[in-house]
Formats: sequence, C-alpha cells, structure tokens
Amino acid sequence: MDRKSTTLAVVLLASTIGSADPGRADLTQDTSVERLKEIYVACELRAMLEVMPAGEIARCSDVYETLKLRAFGGDWTRLREWFEKRLIADTPA
Repeated sequence: MDRKSTTLAVVLLASTIGSADPGRADLTQDTSVERLKEIYVACELRAMLEVMPAGEIARCSDVYETLKLRAFGGDWTRLREWFEKRLIADTPA
C-alpha cells in the first residue's frame, strides 16, 4: 500500500470509528474483543494523525496489550496483520 492510499484509508477509517475515542474508553476485564479492536483502531489512527496526550498513549498501550493477549494469543505479528488487513479492507477501490 503506498503512502497516498494509506493516508486515504486512515482518514476514511477514522471517520467511521468516532465512538471509539481512546481517551474516553472504559477498559475492564469484561470489555469485549470487538470493543477492544474498535478502540485499538482508533488509537492507531489517532496516532497517525496527531500527537496524543500522555494519558491517552498510556490508555492505548493498555488496550494494545489486552487485545494482543485476548485476541491474538500474545502475538504482535498477528495483531499487526489483522490491523493492516482491516485498513486495506476499509479503503475504497
């Protein structure tokens, strides 16, 4: 994926997940994997678009670790592959 396509994908995907604000996400043991994925994507996109406050970075780090363990068996590579596929899938042709 080239830089222009990545930028377009980030902007479009970011517009679809406004309700997953990483700074306001309530993270508990009961948070569903789907919700964790929404928050994680919001974190990634926000980090691509702007400098985030330290508190939000810490929250996103917690979400990342929880998601990585619960959905991807602790495997960073699997999480990254999932995210990249999602980014590509949400990019218009």
